Amino acid sequence: MKQVNSYFQLNIEGDKVYLVIYPPAEGGQRLDFQEISDYLNKKNYNNLDVIAIGRGIMADEVSRVLIAQGKKYPEAEDVKIVVSDNKMEAIARFYPPTKGAPCMTKGDIYRLLDIKGIKFGIVDEVIQEFVEDRAYCTDLIVAKGVPAIDGHSAKITYHFNLEKSLKPKENEDGTVDFHSLDNINRVNKGDCLATMIPVDYGKPGKDVYGNHISPKKVNNLVFKYGMNIYESEDRLKIFSDVEGHVELQGDRVFVSDTYMINEDVSTATGDINYTGNVHIKGNVTAGFTVRAKGNVTVDGVVECAVIDAGGSIILKSGIQGGKRGILRAKKDIVSKFLENAIVRAGGKITTEAILYSDVSAGDVVEVMGRKGFIVGGTTRSKNCVICKSAGSNMETKTEIEVGVDPHIIEEAAHLEKSISEKNIEKEKYNQLMAVLSNRLNHGKLNEDGLAQLKKVSESYIECTKLLEQETARLTQINEEIESMGDGSVEIRHIGHVGVKLVIGNSIYYIREEAKHKKFKCVNGEIVSEQVL
Repeated sequence: MKQVNSYFQLNIEGDKVYLVIYPPAEGGQRLDFQEISDYLNKKNYNNLDVIAIGRGIMADEVSRVLIAQGKKYPEAEDVKIVVSDNKMEAIARFYPPTKGAPCMTKGDIYRLLDIKGIKFGIVDEVIQEFVEDRAYCTDLIVAKGVPAIDGHSAKITYHFNLEKSLKPKENEDGTVDFHSLDNINRVNKGDCLATMIPVDYGKPGKDVYGNHISPKKVNNLVFKYGMNIYESEDRLKIFSDVEGHVELQGDRVFVSDTYMINEDVSTATGDINYTGNVHIKGNVTAGFTVRAKGNVTVDGVVECAVIDAGGSIILKSGIQGGKRGILRAKKDIVSKFLENAIVRAGGKITTEAILYSDVSAGDVVEVMGRKGFIVGGTTRSKNCVICKSAGSNMETKTEIEVGVDPHIIEEAAHLEKSISEKNIEKEKYNQLMAVLSNRLNHGKLNEDGLAQLKKVSESYIECTKLLEQETARLTQINEEIESMGDGSVEIRHIGHVGVKLVIGNSIYYIREEAKHKKFKCVNGEIVSEQVL
């Protein structure tokens, strides 16, 4: 091990002690004053000639600086051991003895490492090389930890379309073909549905203290699926056991045959509640309910009925809701027309006409085709509303809202109602506690009364807790609504006078016919631009 860096040594000459500073060889590093100072302070050498030592450090030849008189005790070879912040390296820096003083043996070094708790990854070659050919004031890595090797989480790849588009085909004449909808992920028996890359937990490591180092946490997965599916022998693939359709609901795969109803949903069928897709060849008559975890397709008309789908709703005709018809879908809704209905979609709504309805979409509302009009009611969308015309020449009250998630608006309304009810409930509890406490103070409360007081107090505390939670959530929602405002309303033909536009927190009334306009919010103000 060749001495390259500058180093220092103490020499005792009679009753005087000198600091001898050796300059670095080519490519070596000069000493740092702090290092010399720390060493000498440790050895109880004080009142140092800082200027002389500084000159010695910068000199290109051997320098001698008198640092003490009268002290003649020789200093043995010394070492400073520092462990890195991540505990993966122990770095030793050796200092020479005064002439005639002992050097450290290999055993001495090992014992010192052990005293410092360094027990793992000791680099024998470096220690042996130092013992054979000493190099001072030089960083030597005498111990190295073994880092952990990270693995990876399990991963599932699905071999079917997870995002089916339900946008119908628009014909050249402007009509929309609602019959050409393929919204089912069809599978044959034996089709591979998903493949899993198994989890790799990685390998642990150790630091120089011998502490266990765990690799990064990874997540294992198992296939989750319903009926009509089987696994491969190695459990890394799943297959369909029937011909039908496949869907991913949350993290669970379902394969099922479509529940086909070749008649009206009426007294002949009763309400429908099905775990997969439902296809109704007839109408859904007034007063009945259709619920499905998958998609619902209706070839006929939906009257004053309720359709609730975990997937999408496709009405090849439309809904005449009579103000009591409801459509709810977690994904998209496609319908020829929406009339006097309440309509809620987590995704997109596509239709040719909206009349006097309460419509909300988590994504886009697109009202196009041959008619493409919105007349009356309220139409909401998180991102965008596109239509040919809005309102009517009779100035029918029509409202279009974008830029705020309708689900958040509904949650806020629910919270406001709940908070109002809980405030009334809390006040009732408070009054009852006051009455019971007054009786207690006058010694007129028996054991039943005490039990009642306890129960009312607990109800009061629980009500207060829920009220605080709901109030905090409502405040959070209102702050989110305040920060929202992205979104647009695109009227490709005509927007009639009286139509109210709401984008985020900004409001705009169409006061003169707006033709071929796109409205959006800029700096808190709704502005329009021309569109083709």
